[in-house]
Amino acid sequence: LLFSTVIAAEAHKWPRPWHFLAPFGLTDEVFASASANTEPINPRRLSGMEVGAWTAWWGGTAFGYLAGQALPVALQSALGAALFCLFAALLASHIRKSLLSILPAIVAAGVHLAFIKSGWLPAGWAFTVAMIIGALARPAFDSLKLRFFHHLPDLAKEAEK
Repeated sequence: LLFSTVIAAEAHKWPRPWHFLAPFGLTDEVFASASANTEPINPRRLSGMEVGAWTAWWGGTAFGYLAGQALPVALQSALGAALFCLFAALLASHIRKSLLSILPAIVAAGVHLAFIKSGWLPAGWAFTVAMIIGALARPAFDSLKLRFFHHLPDLAKEAEK
């Protein structure tokens, strides 16, 4: 969901079938590669990356499961932090493009903190729900700005200056 919203910004130029197929193959790696490229995202190039990533993902999952059984428990636990580091790296690349890119991260962090402190959700679910709500924050902000605050200057352009 998070990645699809970013890719959708360029997908309006694509033929209709690509709109439905592209989101199903998005992985962290495909999204990072596609969004780091300065050229417009080509649906055929994106689908090639998706097929390659999914093939590697499934093969890596099978290998990782088998090899992971041999790792010490302490090392298995330490690898759990890798997902959080990945999201931080993706966020950092977008903050360089626009300061408003940090808005979803701030919302997600606040929601996650609220869930953890209240005990409403376990940490894994709190993270997942917070990421989804954070992903919806920027489009919601843009929609509210267009509807109610259209007379204000464009903060994204001002922040990039």
